Amino acid sequence: MAFSPNSLNSSGNSGQLRRRQPLICVTHCCKMACLDVPHRCSGCGEKLHKLKSPAFYLPIPYVNGHKTTFSILVKPTNGSWHDCHEKDADFHVGISPRDAGGVSSYTSDGVIQEHNGWEESLTVFSINNPECEMMWEKCLDQMSREEKWSKYKYDENRYNCFDFALSLLTQVDESVTSFFGESPKLIPFSINREEMRMKFVRRHVMPQVRVAANYHKLSVQVSHRGVVVMDSPELYGIEG
Repeated sequence: MAFSPNSLNSSGNSGQLRRRQPLICVTHCCKMACLDVPHRCSGCGEKLHKLKSPAFYLPIPYVNGHKTTFSILVKPTNGSWHDCHEKDADFHVGISPRDAGGVSSYTSDGVIQEHNGWEESLTVFSINNPECEMMWEKCLDQMSREEKWSKYKYDENRYNCFDFALSLLTQVDESVTSFFGESPKLIPFSINREEMRMKFVRRHVMPQVRVAANYHKLSVQVSHRGVVVMDSPELYGIEG
């Protein structure tokens, strides 16, 4: 019951939220990730009297989905990011409404709205277009009541939470185009459903999942070793 970026198959319960202590990035002759600024550089061994640039907190890729609006969210279907491995993980896709709070998704129980369980999710798509925002809640409410999104139509591999999210973007796009006469181009155009899914995954989902997976691996390493040299800072969403 999950959407997998590799197999494109959806639903799920989230694991317990693990509270994360922000990682600090320190630059000397290399970039280091740590919980507390070290006395010496891990690269050259010199005392850190003067840094090349101020230390800063690494951006945490996870968001509390219940505090987001007008967004498409993903989270691990089972467990948490601690149990998630990028290549074989399954993800559940949710939709945040106009007013923060409940996250909607399509499951084997039909379209449901959850007020907890999305506290550590990824925002893979969001809109800040007034015309789209105007249509978002209307389309989401209409789709939630349609028979084609009932629990009896749900199929784990062929008709799932990812289809529901893409259908919402399509509906919003078509509604805005019809009302305002111009498409906001929310989704990649394709005459083939599977091609459209793959384009969306490559463009919006996988980049965020990779950063989240790398960030989690780094946070585990730092918790064990104290300081970790980041050989490829771009893997964590920062410039080298």
